Amino acid sequence: MPENTPRISHRLLAFLGVIALVLIAVFISLRSSNTSPVKSESTERQRPGESQRIVFPLASMEFEMPRGWTPVENVVLPRDIDGFLLGFQKEGTSCILAYANPDRERMYESYQQTSFADRVFGPGGEFDRPQYDSSWYIRKADSPVGFEFQWEGRARHEKEVRIMSHAFTDTREGFGVFLLFDEKGGIVADECNRDANSVLASILPYYETVDLTAASEGVLYRHHGKLMFRGRDDVPRIVSDLGTSDAQVYENAVYFIKDEKALTRIDPFTKTEKSFEFPLSRGAVINSFHIDSGSAYVLVGDPCGYMDECGQRLYGIELVTGKTVLLAEEALNHIEGIDPVANALVVEMSWGDAGCWATTVYHYPFVEGSLKELGKFDGCEHDEVSAGMANRTEVVKNVRGTVRRYAAVSGGTLRPVSETYKEEWGTTGFTFIE
Repeated sequence: MPENTPRISHRLLAFLGVIALVLIAVFISLRSSNTSPVKSESTERQRPGESQRIVFPLASMEFEMPRGWTPVENVVLPRDIDGFLLGFQKEGTSCILAYANPDRERMYESYQQTSFADRVFGPGGEFDRPQYDSSWYIRKADSPVGFEFQWEGRARHEKEVRIMSHAFTDTREGFGVFLLFDEKGGIVADECNRDANSVLASILPYYETVDLTAASEGVLYRHHGKLMFRGRDDVPRIVSDLGTSDAQVYENAVYFIKDEKALTRIDPFTKTEKSFEFPLSRGAVINSFHIDSGSAYVLVGDPCGYMDECGQRLYGIELVTGKTVLLAEEALNHIEGIDPVANALVVEMSWGDAGCWATTVYHYPFVEGSLKELGKFDGCEHDEVSAGMANRTEVVKNVRGTVRRYAAVSGGTLRPVSETYKEEWGTTGFTFIE
């Protein structure tokens, strides 16, 4: 019996080894299937224990989390605030820094400002740094007797919440917010407030890229100069860079102006591009374009400022053949669209400043082949009744909504966004135009 003991031990070890391998495989499988929307990354400039780079694709951002803050789940947000997505707690304190996508109307109906919070500037150049202005709030139901807004310095109240927006999200409900509060309902510690400032100052935009396929299903749209796709996981991802151009969807492609010089068509599935050539004088750019019924219309000339009267050339381009025709030369800066009743292109020369505006509207009847002025209109935002705007609206009322700047992606095609699709995907932040 004793001589068999080692052999039995080897068999037992082998059996235990198999069990261990199975458990490891299950653990790896669970880890790989984790759908957490947050990624933690270290960077070369970070020292261990100093801070942590948090990548949050769902909100299209990444930021530095200061030392001493640890992730927490199932955070109980202050009353009347919902939509929790992400949370951290500072060690040794009851401070919570959360990120949420709340029902903003409900939130601001329930809360009132107590004082301004610190102004924070994010990364960037001298003139393009994002500015974050936020405030402290308490629930109206918790307001002390004789409450007044404190204009100077920070007011300190039990159950206070600092509400902070940021500039990069494009989720379907709109911008999310950071929330800083004390989970025990106390006054937020100054050190926690300083750390919140540090988080805001470190925010950078973050977007993953995506290759669309026949299996892709979601919404295609333009955001911050990028052609974006948002699928079932609600994470915005970059399909292609459009620069500063507007984008229009026509049939199964997206049209945009590349480098202000070339009308370009991109297939969002293959990412192949085709540019349409036409004469450009030195310094000239494309100021406006419109796609309709197999043709493109572009305004070419000097760059148009918001108060400039721009001498422009109006071109028509056949999308299949690429044939280009000069249609007119006039002071214009915007193509409104097609008026099917008049069988005419509608173009404008508009300007505005300090809340006031003026525009001259023209028809370009395709049969006659020359510009026809329809009227001059003007007004100001503070006008109680803007006759100018009403008259302009009447003139352009027949312009059909053939321009699609957003599209439903399904089965390898781009389709107009139906009412059912809008309802399913949400529309706030995405003004669908068929």
